[in-house]
Amino acid sequence: MTLKRKKRSQAIVLYVDGDQAFAYSYRKRGRGAKLRAEGHSRLGQQINQIESARLVDDLRGVFRQLSSTTKECILVLPAHLAPSIILTVPDISPEDRKGFIQIQAEQQLPLPLSEIHLATHEFQIGNQDHALVMGLRRDTVSKLKEAVIANGFQVASITVDIAGVVDHAVDGNDSLADSCQLIQGQSSLTMVTHAEGGPTGLRHFHLTNGGMDAATLERELRITLGQFPQSLQRQLTTLRTAKLPGVSSEQHVPISEHRSIAGLNVVNVAETSDLFVPIASSVFLKGASPLEFLPSRTSRFGKMYGQFNSRRNLWVGSMSVVALTAIAFLSQFFQLDELQTNWNGMKEKVAAVETVQGKIREFRPWFDPSVPVPSLTTARAITRAFPPTGDIWLKQLSIRDDSKITATGSSKDQKSLLATLDKLRSTSGISNLELKSQQGSEPISFSFEFDWNPKGVLAPAQL
Repeated sequence: MTLKRKKRSQAIVLYVDGDQAFAYSYRKRGRGAKLRAEGHSRLGQQINQIESARLVDDLRGVFRQLSSTTKECILVLPAHLAPSIILTVPDISPEDRKGFIQIQAEQQLPLPLSEIHLATHEFQIGNQDHALVMGLRRDTVSKLKEAVIANGFQVASITVDIAGVVDHAVDGNDSLADSCQLIQGQSSLTMVTHAEGGPTGLRHFHLTNGGMDAATLERELRITLGQFPQSLQRQLTTLRTAKLPGVSSEQHVPISEHRSIAGLNVVNVAETSDLFVPIASSVFLKGASPLEFLPSRTSRFGKMYGQFNSRRNLWVGSMSVVALTAIAFLSQFFQLDELQTNWNGMKEKVAAVETVQGKIREFRPWFDPSVPVPSLTTARAITRAFPPTGDIWLKQLSIRDDSKITATGSSKDQKSLLATLDKLRSTSGISNLELKSQQGSEPISFSFEFDWNPKGVLAPAQL
C-alpha cells in the first residue's frame, strides 16, 4: 500500500540547468498557481561536475532570495537530460500495462533501468492509449535531492521542464492540440508536437552560443515532421514558442521573425512563457506532476504487512534454497564429469595446436599496436555512432587528408537515420555535419559529409 501525495497550497519550484539555478515561489490560486517571488544564482560548476557540499551552499543562496516560509520544493530538470519514448499501449489490464511499459522502456531507452528514475504520462488520442516515458539519471537526481534536503526543504516532486505542456487536461493546455511547440533552453531547443489529447513527438536540438539560424531550424523541422504519418502531418497547423529561464540574448532562434516555418503558421505569443505554473498547479491539485520521477512512499501499514509476509515466507524460502542447492550441486558434478571425459579425448590435439601457435608468435613480424592510425581512428568514431541493431549501414567511407569525410549508405527508416546523425553531431572531433542527399524510403539511401579533427580524440588501445 502506498500513501497518496498530500495536496499543497504553497511550493517552491527549483529549476537547475547547467551551472545556473532558478527558484520561484508559488501560491495556489483557484485551479492554478500565482508567482510570488523569484531568485537566481550561478553555481560554481556544471551540475554533473559540482561537489555536493558546494552545491548545498550555492542552493542556499538562491533559496534565501525568496524569503519564503514554505518548505515544500518541486525539483525541475531540463528535459534534454531525460531520454524519452512515446509508446502505443495495447488494450490490456492495468497490471499488464505497467509491465508492458517497463519492458519497452528497458528495450528502447539508451540507459539501463538500474541507472535511471522512470516517469510515465499516459494519455489517449482518439480511442488509442499512449504513454510518454522518460528517464532521469539517478546520480543527478540524488545529488540535487540531497542538496535540497540539506537546506531544510522537503522534495514534494521531481519532474522535467516540459511536464507542464504534456498534460492537455491542465487549464490552458487545450490550445496546444494540433500544434508544434518549440521550447528554448540554455543549451537545447525542445520540439513537442501535439494532437488532441497529448504529445505525439519529442525531439531535442543542441544549441551553440550562436543559437540556430532560420535555414537550419526549418530543415530540422521538416526532417522531423517528415517522419510522421501524412494524416498527422496534415493536422499540425501552428508553431508556438516558449523560453525557459537563463536563455541569453546571444542565443537567437529566429521564430517570431517569420509568419510560417516548415509549413506551420507561427503564433504570436509572449517572448517568455512561465512553463512552471502548470507544474505547480498539478502538484497543488493532484499532489504530483504529470511526469513524476519521485516514487510514492510506502505507508506504515504496508511496511508492517511486508515484514509479516517476510517472516511467514522465511521458513519456506530457506527450505527451497537448501533443495535448490542440492540439485545444483548434483547437476554440477555430472557436468564436470562429462567435461573431464571430453577433455581427455582432445588434450593431445590441443597440445599440438598450442605448439604451432607458439612458433607462429615467435616468427611473427614486430609491430606496435599502440600507434594510432588516423583512418582507423576516424572509422572507429563513426562506427560507435551507429546502432548495433543493423538498422543503418555504410556502403562507402571516403577520407580525404584525414580531415574531410564523405559517407554513403542506407537506412532502414528515417528515425534510425536521424538518431545516427544526432549522435554523430555530438561525437568529439566531428563538426559541420551535413546531410548531402536522401532518396527512397524503407530503405533510405543517403550521403553525408563532415569535418574531422582527430586532436583531442583518444585513439583506441587496440585496433
